Amino acid sequence: MKYQIEVKSSFCAAHALSNYGGDCKYLHGHNFDVVVRIESKYLNQSNVMVMDFKVVKKALKSILSSWDYGMLLNEKEDHEYMEHLQPLFERCVLFETEPTCERLAGQILGKLQVSLFDDGLFGAPEYIKVASVTVSETSSYSATVFADSDDE
Repeated sequence: MKYQIEVKSSFCAAHALSNYGGDCKYLHGHNFDVVVRIESKYLNQSNVMVMDFKVVKKALKSILSSWDYGMLLNEKEDHEYMEHLQPLFERCVLFETEPTCERLAGQILGKLQVSLFDDGLFGAPEYIKVASVTVSETSSYSATVFADSDDE
């Protein structure tokens, strides 16, 4: 038997997909929704829950707060408007690649794994893992990244 919990959050940001041939190459914004799924084969020591929702929410918010109301861009691209816009944005976040929903979900999954488990910041037991992260840019479009399975 496996247990899974879900924690949802959101953030607002602008991004540009400079290597994309469509309209998304232009700077535009979204109200991104994020869904994190935490999985465990066991309940906690009190045998009542996988993990406190508030612990996951706090870890997720610590990641999203640096992106919220920010401008997310590919650091490898020479954005002609960058030198004019960057002074207006305290939160200009540069990514190693295009800041697509897929890439944002992967970043969140990796950072959550570190903050919840690897660095012990939030004290999650080793039998719990981040199973997946979904990032939606609209109610119709989303991308999900799944953690590597130990079974594969």
